Amino acid sequence: MPIKQVVRIFENAYGKDWQKNFKEINLYPFAAASIGQVHEAILSDGTRVALKVQYTNIANSIDSDLDNFKLLVDVLGVFPRGLYIDELIKVSRSELHCECDYEREAAYQRRYHKACIVSPTKYYAPKVIDHMSNKEILCTEFVDGVEIDTLMAEP
Repeated sequence: MPIKQVVRIFENAYGKDWQKNFKEINLYPFAAASIGQVHEAILSDGTRVALKVQYTNIANSIDSDLDNFKLLVDVLGVFPRGLYIDELIKVSRSELHCECDYEREAAYQRRYHKACIVSPTKYYAPKVIDHMSNKEILCTEFVDGVEIDTLMAEP
């Protein structure tokens, strides 16, 4: 996304003075997400975070894209009758809308984080930073990864 667009998303989420929430923020993404991009930042309290930012209007385009796909499939007649294309599109629509709900994803990540506490030396899931997260931005603590071979070698 262009930086202007990223700034607009942060303004909408955190207000005109959105920058006061951060000591540092990189407006250039360091990673891509399925329907967004991820930015690294340091919150004003010193917490290093990853901000998963959803592409603008991605959720709104799902229905029209799937409707257009269905129209194209019907016109071209490319799928056999037994494939149940209507059911496939219905399930896809539901799954894609769930993918766009970062509040739902945050709830699952909180549960997963709690489950990992059982074995904190082997497994860890980043904490969700609730006051910085919403339906279109998922803010979590930034955790450096560990190679799987390293984990497997430990007793």
